[in-house]
Amino acid sequence: MFDTFVKGLGMLLTVLPYAVLCFIPFWGNLKISTQKLIFIFALFLSVQIGTTYLYISLLSDHSDLWQLFVYVLLAFSFMIFRLTVRMKFCKLFYVFLMVATYAYCVTGFSNYVEVKLYPSTFEILFSTPCVVLNALLLVITMPFFAHFLHKFVRPAILAVDISAWKFMWLIPATFLGVLSIYMGTFEASILSSWQYITVLSILTFGTFLVYYVVIKMITATVNSAKLEVSVTMMQQQLTLQGEQYKMLTENIALARAARHDVRHHLSVLESYIDSGKNEELRTYLSEYKSGVEFENETIYCQNFSVNAVIRHYIGLACKNGIDVSANLEVPENTGIADTDLCIIFGNLLENAVEACARMREGTRFIRLNSIVMANMLAITIDNSFNGEIKKDGEIFLSHKRKGAGIGLSSVSAVAKKYEGTVKFECKDQIFEASVMLKTIG
Repeated sequence: MFDTFVKGLGMLLTVLPYAVLCFIPFWGNLKISTQKLIFIFALFLSVQIGTTYLYISLLSDHSDLWQLFVYVLLAFSFMIFRLTVRMKFCKLFYVFLMVATYAYCVTGFSNYVEVKLYPSTFEILFSTPCVVLNALLLVITMPFFAHFLHKFVRPAILAVDISAWKFMWLIPATFLGVLSIYMGTFEASILSSWQYITVLSILTFGTFLVYYVVIKMITATVNSAKLEVSVTMMQQQLTLQGEQYKMLTENIALARAARHDVRHHLSVLESYIDSGKNEELRTYLSEYKSGVEFENETIYCQNFSVNAVIRHYIGLACKNGIDVSANLEVPENTGIADTDLCIIFGNLLENAVEACARMREGTRFIRLNSIVMANMLAITIDNSFNGEIKKDGEIFLSHKRKGAGIGLSSVSAVAKKYEGTVKFECKDQIFEASVMLKTIG
């Protein structure tokens, strides 16, 4: 009975701790509820323990098949992992392989200690010394690895996507292949040698040093991109402030000129009145009224800052012969900072105007809509474009610089800040941008 319990515990330790580690960087990105995840995982553990018992009962003499059995188990584990977490395949695969290399390292050191202290039980799968040593090594090392996954890997995983993620999984895949080949022996004479433990120690240290450096490089790249986004946001705000200052200066100059003209007109009017020339007075007033241009300042929404941004870009659109329709609901107080709203409307409208301006044929148009409902602000901006799009996977690339578009990255960053979502699509030479932001209750 005790041996059965120990074997069951050993089988549990080959899956459960590593499964927990895999989910650490992705907690909060599950496709299913926690309860369903626990049920699926319990079912998987039952299948895994049952098949392992069958292997021990029927094929324990064929140690060469154990490695193949482990690979099948890994493939099945990743399939479940992939079906339960909402994240890109390359990121899931990277973390999964990283945890798998950690599992191989724990097993390698456990094998060395067991063959040194308990050589008689070494070739027995899930022997008591083997299970105890595995548990002990997990207790010692797992908190550090879990901290690394949460503190360093998780922020890099959840940050803005970079194209390098598509190839990043090759790093842990290489280390896993080296470790599995190197440890694919069950000969006690080799596992107990100082050469074995020395090479294993170097491999382990090198593996996790590379992991740390790679994650730090990814984090540095992401931070650099965030800084670039912040600088771009500041430049956009300064540009808008400059435009408003220019308009204010022009209005002041116009007001001064108007004040001078009013004095002249008052003198003429006074002269006509004093002379009793009523017909001449009426003619003069009629000519004056017909010569005055009354500017109809369109108000697009209730939010003053957003309205200023929209007026600026609609003015640019009209100068470029772009047809613009706007149907907006943006209250004065939404719980969203005006600067953040200006970043969204400013970036999307700037992109839309530039995309339309690049068109050499076809109808240029921008359709701008927003509405507040159920504590959410929904914004959609559709615009025509010439059909030429630059993408790297799901990432839209800039037409003005190398790499991802800073404007769309800024919009995504603001949406994430307010627990919202963004969606960018291209259909029939129409670029569709949709943004959802959480407002105050």
